[in-house]
Amino acid sequence: MTNKETKSNHFEKFGEFAIKFEWINSSITFSISQLLRENGLRDNRFAHALTADLGADSLRSTWVSLLAIAFTLEEKELKIVKDISARYIKLIEHRNTLVHGLWPNEKTEIILGHKTHRTKKGVDYRSHDLTLEQLESFIKEADILGILFFRATICLINGHSLLKNFVLGVNGHYGAP
Repeated sequence: MTNKETKSNHFEKFGEFAIKFEWINSSITFSISQLLRENGLRDNRFAHALTADLGADSLRSTWVSLLAIAFTLEEKELKIVKDISARYIKLIEHRNTLVHGLWPNEKTEIILGHKTHRTKKGVDYRSHDLTLEQLESFIKEADILGILFFRATICLINGHSLLKNFVLGVNGHYGAP
């Protein structure tokens, strides 16, 4: 595989990840809309107007807040919600590095890039290296999280315990049974 082909494969995976990431946001938006509808909203356009310009983390925190308002969750159920939320925060960080980073390198197998960060002392330039395997793992996590946000919402709306609909995996994260 040539350097150009390797870089092209990485960038194809960037695009696939970006699409999957937006599917998570769509799942969260749908979940927010359903939570509002179940609690008296008659016209979903209001929910869409509220969520239309929210970024990923604002969507996530809105979802968590609405779950807290709409349901009394047991401590173990809260752990499931927190796990889904924390995993999404981490994925948001990966997304921000991918989308806002600069990836000029044409090394094979690994591409090198950097992203500028503001700090209390000024600016920090952080280097990042990225393999196709890492990108694949981000894509897989995006697939899983899109389903988990939706699954948690639908379970709760339908009166089902999260404890019966999520299991703790060997990786220490919750997923569908």
